[in-house]
Amino acid sequence: MFSLRRSPVMFARLPLSTPSHTLVRTFASTAALRDKTLAGLSSLFSEPRSEEAEKPVVYKKTKEQIKAEEPQTKVETADLETSYRKLGDLARQIQRKPIDHAIAQMDFSLKRHGPEIANLLRTARERLLKQNKTLQGQDLYVDAAWVGKGVERKKLWTKGRGRFAIRVNHRAHMKVVVKSKITLDRVAEEKERKRLNKKVWVPLENKPLRARMPYYNF
Repeated sequence: MFSLRRSPVMFARLPLSTPSHTLVRTFASTAALRDKTLAGLSSLFSEPRSEEAEKPVVYKKTKEQIKAEEPQTKVETADLETSYRKLGDLARQIQRKPIDHAIAQMDFSLKRHGPEIANLLRTARERLLKQNKTLQGQDLYVDAAWVGKGVERKKLWTKGRGRFAIRVNHRAHMKVVVKSKITLDRVAEEKERKRLNKKVWVPLENKPLRARMPYYNF
């Protein structure tokens, strides 16, 4: 392939006593060859200069744009008289579920704080539907749900014969993030784009072994 850069080797083969008119013709022929290469008029057997294919620009939204374009809300319960482990079972039951399905699960749950979580989800649904009039109830889902420890209550536990102890009542709270199907569509599109841009796995060639040895070479 012809290189556009001036190489000192190109004229190093000319003797030092070369006339000036010969050098002029050499430079002229080199310039003509360069112009032909750029114009695509060179020989069929020479490799034409191919322009680099423009890569598609992948536009990725920032966190601020995602927060502004994709409706979401975050709600939190007060400290409930239960342990965070028991409340974590309810959190795992509703996360990544449609919000109507999650509300039904909490309404029919045998746990003591199930109805309170159901009311929390209803509040989040009403808030999102009020903010965005184009959404419907079936478009929302519970994106994340997690629990945390609350402030423990300690009180004196009196016993017989002048003895006593400190009784601790554990408390916990739950936080829920509700999003819409717009987020699901964006995540699915990014996942598909990542799959298409992934480098194709090339297997090794299936060639017969030559000069095989009766033992391993390592």
